[in-house]
Amino acid sequence: RTLVFYESPRRLLTTLQELLEVLGNRHIVVARELTKMFEEIVRGHIADLITLFENKTVKGEITILVSGSSFPGNPPPLTGSAKCDTRAGRKKKSYGKN
Repeated sequence: RTLVFYESPRRLLTTLQELLEVLGNRHIVVARELTKMFEEIVRGHIADLITLFENKTVKGEITILVSGSSFPGNPPPLTGSAKCDTRAGRKKKSYGKN
């Protein structure tokens, strides 16, 4: 199944690196400023887009589409240093007035 992520420009590279580590070098689409004047859509494999965005300043809203797994049934188990970050134990920010 296709995965969809909405990401901030300042976290784009980190997110792409984590996707590469966890999911492998899948085909992805990185879209910026959809439906706006400066819309930009880039397609390729995760490793290629990491190289592209390392040397580029990114602004605006980012949408990432990741292709589904090519493994029928269950995917192979994760290996290496792939981890699941549930962000447990982090304090939530309070945006209301005290």
